[in-house]
Amino acid sequence: MKIPIISIQNGKVYLRDVKSRETEYDCLNLAINQKFKVSGIAQKINISDRYLHKIFINTLGISPKDWLRNERMRLVIHLIRENNSLTDISELLGFAHYSHFCKEVKNYYDLTPMQLVRKKGGSKGL
Repeated sequence: MKIPIISIQNGKVYLRDVKSRETEYDCLNLAINQKFKVSGIAQKINISDRYLHKIFINTLGISPKDWLRNERMRLVIHLIRENNSLTDISELLGFAHYSHFCKEVKNYYDLTPMQLVRKKGGSKGL
């Protein structure tokens, strides 16, 4: 029986190491540890970037890059609600520069990080 590489349980995405078949990673924690790099995630579970892309598209309907972006932006809101500073959030989520973090947040939410802080994550579907 072939063990799936990707699985979804209780809304969480899990990836299985293809060599050991025993080691399973919470994809979000793996993403954080790999600085939100698709190549780092693929390498950790012993598959190519291309194959990781294929299994994400086939299982979740989106690319791993898009999934990572969505999860990263969801974490921005969570960390703001926990009163973390914007610079800490930027560093924790693996942004090399604070300005890049601000640009990504603005592009995703159509609000600046400071506007999100003022709303404390707000409702507005955030």
